[in-house]
Amino acid sequence: LKQILGGAGTVRSWVSWQGRDYRATPALDLEGEPLLDGALREDRIWRAGVAWVVPVFPDHTGPLAVDLDVGYAFTDHRSNDALYDYVSHAFGLSVLVGY
Repeated sequence: LKQILGGAGTVRSWVSWQGRDYRATPALDLEGEPLLDGALREDRIWRAGVAWVVPVFPDHTGPLAVDLDVGYAFTDHRSNDALYDYVSHAFGLSVLVGY
């Protein structure tokens, strides 16, 4: 989804889901050994995020478009493999320059 806020920039958000069932990769425990039941790896991944892109001094940058991008991303990666079962939060700040 994307919402244009005029002079206040643009807000965008996204959500995604993935299901991955591996055909030849065993699920591992914390020591890196295959699970006792011999299960193959199965992952379920949710991702979501939001970002705000705002122009920086649009009247003073001439032919350049300078934007500030502030964002947040969330990942919930569920797996029967202990090494791939985690939750992640990421924050970002970047400057975009276009010509």
